[in-house]
Amino acid sequence: MSDIDKDGGRLTIIYEGYDLRVVMRGADRSRMLLAFSHWAAKPPHKPVLPGMAHDFDMGYSGFIAKKNHWWQTPEFPDACEALYRAVGSEVALCGVGAAMGGAGAILAAQFLKMDRLLAAAPLIYVDPAWAPWETRFQQVVEQSRVIHPLRPSLNPELVHHILYDPFFALDSAHVPLVRNAGRKLSRWPLPFAAHTPFLHMKDSGQLRGFFDAYFRRDDPAAAHAILRKCRNDHGQMGLGWLKIQRNRDQPVSDTQ
Repeated sequence: MSDIDKDGGRLTIIYEGYDLRVVMRGADRSRMLLAFSHWAAKPPHKPVLPGMAHDFDMGYSGFIAKKNHWWQTPEFPDACEALYRAVGSEVALCGVGAAMGGAGAILAAQFLKMDRLLAAAPLIYVDPAWAPWETRFQQVVEQSRVIHPLRPSLNPELVHHILYDPFFALDSAHVPLVRNAGRKLSRWPLPFAAHTPFLHMKDSGQLRGFFDAYFRRDDPAAAHAILRKCRNDHGQMGLGWLKIQRNRDQPVSDTQ
């Protein structure tokens, strides 16, 4: 094992493979944040949200993809097993990720018994054999062929809270795949957020409080109340944008 420096202290590498790396700190905490890296134009990827885990006095485990494989690698179950050996069964595991990271968090729930799971715009598959509508990221199809299809989670009571834009068809088509795999699903729509719900919540000043309620206080209802406020504020912004667009599309009359 070796260490790397990151926000809030040193992270111990507990798994190192050809396709991915897992880092960790704070195994003695009662709750641990499992954060999964998202797609990166220039891998290798970096750990996500270690500073937030530190601020919330949570343990941290970062699953870091070395390439954009959508976690469809034979190493993934071994990486999950390495984390389980490091923390045992007494630590409450809380998964989080966005896009490819959200897919990783959801996939990990069939190898690790999670207590909380929050995913933003998760792209479950980019393999066209499993998601024929998915036309993005085709440059990585050959390294993301599905070898780990979604199955029921190890914790049958786990509710998957998924943030997504219901008007963004490419993303919203992935959401039913979670329920089709026998998982419990709670849809948390954020209209007009496109592929970046977390970023839109951050821009509205709501993301920190949202994460605090969901992860530190373990209160999804309070987190959802914050999301509703953000949705209302952001929805008004979106409707204003649509009104501007409609006005731009109107022909100018001779009297104007």
